Amino acid sequence: MIRYVRFTAAAMAALFSLFLFPAVAGAATLTASDVTATSAKLTLTGHHTNWYYGGDVSCTQVSSQSDTPVVTGLTPGTQYTVRAYSGGCPGSGIWLLLDSVTFTTQQATLTVTNINATGATLNLGSYSGNWYYKHTVPSTGTGATCSSTAVTGNTKAVTGLTANTAYTYKAYSDSGCSTVLATASSFTTPAV
Repeated sequence: MIRYVRFTAAAMAALFSLFLFPAVAGAATLTASDVTATSAKLTLTGHHTNWYYGGDVSCTQVSSQSDTPVVTGLTPGTQYTVRAYSGGCPGSGIWLLLDSVTFTTQQATLTVTNINATGATLNLGSYSGNWYYKHTVPSTGTGATCSSTAVTGNTKAVTGLTANTAYTYKAYSDSGCSTVLATASSFTTPAV
């Protein structure tokens, strides 16, 4: 005689998770390190197969436990919660939440030094990575063109300024000057 056993959907999901997911929720640990103004490195320990990360960022598959993906395109000075999943991401079938981590990206600070009648030096403090800048002349509203090449390092000497003129500079993480890295910094060049 053959006997059949009925399982609820929840019981089936639990049963499948035992066979499909070698890690048990709570056994894996997700950490974020090397957090900058626009990126963070993720590390998942205690899990030994492919995994996914998502949450406040797009869901992405990581090929093995040894990979430490770097999430890029983050907004400076913003708190993110990233979650690690086994089996897929929520909404993609059977998945299991392994762990989560919350971190805040750095807020870069733009300062201006070495101001003279025709130039100045822009400083982004401890920021590391490529960045772009643009300036405006508040009295005329002119000059709002994004720099055409990325600045590497944390300082940039700007030239071609006009004496006795107020300028406002902003730093951006992208070549279209749409993601602000730091609050605006204003200064006035001295008269000749």
